[in-house]
Amino acid sequence: MQNRQTVTVLLFEQFELLDALGPLHMFGLLPEYYQLQIITTNGQYVTSTQGINMQPTLSFNDTISAGTLIIPGGAGMRFATHNKDILAWLKKTAPQQHIICSTSTGAALLANAGLLNNGSHHDPKKS
Repeated sequence: MQNRQTVTVLLFEQFELLDALGPLHMFGLLPEYYQLQIITTNGQYVTSTQGINMQPTLSFNDTISAGTLIIPGGAGMRFATHNKDILAWLKKTAPQQHIICSTSTGAALLANAGLLNNGSHHDPKKS
């Protein structure tokens, strides 16, 4: 059997439950191929928009394996896109990942971290 690929979901306060658990559910259907993990800034519980608390397996102090990184959307995106710790972690971690993807408004976090357009930050004022 080949090594399992790591799928990591970044959670933040007020994340959208379906955006995080939908992908985890699908990858979880093949446990022989995928190892699932959840990460938050400090390794503490975070609460979804729907009021469900999630306990992460990792914090930003941990090193995650190269694999797939998923960024969900949610009402908390308004704050996450301006969180200096999250943005710095994404910039540091992204180059080691094979795939980085988002669901829904999670793309805004990738954009604010400068990870869209091949990692270059686009300034619309210069277009």
